[in-house]
Amino acid sequence: MININWMLIIRILMAKGYTQKNLADEIGVSQPYISELLTGKKFRLEFAAGYRLTKLLSDKDYKRLVIKALNVKCQQKKMSSK
Repeated sequence: MININWMLIIRILMAKGYTQKNLADEIGVSQPYISELLTGKKFRLEFAAGYRLTKLLSDKDYKRLVIKALNVKCQQKKMSSK
């Protein structure tokens, strides 16, 4: 299982011009929930909301995040096998 870094995804989208309110409206959660994801108070998103959030990313950004997550997973396996 790959852990998704929602905070990073939200920051990428906000750098592209989305506001917390825009993101909340797009994925069907409240603006305070987006804020809690950004501050680290919340870590999880319902599958449908997470799917909608990743669909807002460009293909280039999405591929970069997946590659980063896979690299982290590989590093964790290497560390656990030592």
